[in-house]
Amino acid sequence: MSTPGGYNLNLTLEGSGNDQYWVLREENYPVFLEQPDLFPTNSFPPVGDIQCDHINRAPVADCRALIQAIAVDQGYIPKAPRHIQYRMCFMSWHTVTMGRIWDFADTVENIFKVCNYEDGVSGRHLGSGSGGDPVVCLSNRSKFC
Repeated sequence: MSTPGGYNLNLTLEGSGNDQYWVLREENYPVFLEQPDLFPTNSFPPVGDIQCDHINRAPVADCRALIQAIAVDQGYIPKAPRHIQYRMCFMSWHTVTMGRIWDFADTVENIFKVCNYEDGVSGRHLGSGSGGDPVVCLSNRSKFC
């Protein structure tokens, strides 16, 4: 994945109560990012710590754009809610995690590479669940992959 670029995505908190989520709006999408087809479809054999889900698929283009934006976001990982949305693609993580948003970039790119089936992407990295290695999902759902 690309080197962190020092950009802040200015995420917007939407929803209420337990249904809150962070949204990356079109007007905050980094204008310097292009959305080329950087990641080939299903280009890797299954990886031991990644599980694919064929039910909750998010649009490939939306996830590709979200991953590219995450890779340059220098903002700190929010404690709650623990998911970020761009259009119809969500990245979520299951435990409070310290660090910067771009720390998720390699993990979500690997999920994308393994669980991309042209008509959608859905999968999870089965981390240890600790703050340094959380379960991370990429799908069309804000919670529970």
